[in-house]
Amino acid sequence: MAGLAHWFVAVGFYTLLLTLVDAIGRLFQADWSLSLIGDWTPYIGYVEFLGTMTTVRDD
Repeated sequence: MAGLAHWFVAVGFYTLLLTLVDAIGRLFQADWSLSLIGDWTPYIGYVEFLGTMTTVRDD
């Protein structure tokens, strides 16, 4: 199980990069978003899923 959790964390770091780019853009312009994936519902769901999976612990 630890290997699977580590995989989610590793993939989360790459996803975090795009999320941070989107967040920094919104700091300067409220309606700004990444052109292809900024407001795309499947991408938002993917980010939320990864965020949840990186915090779930299995003791």
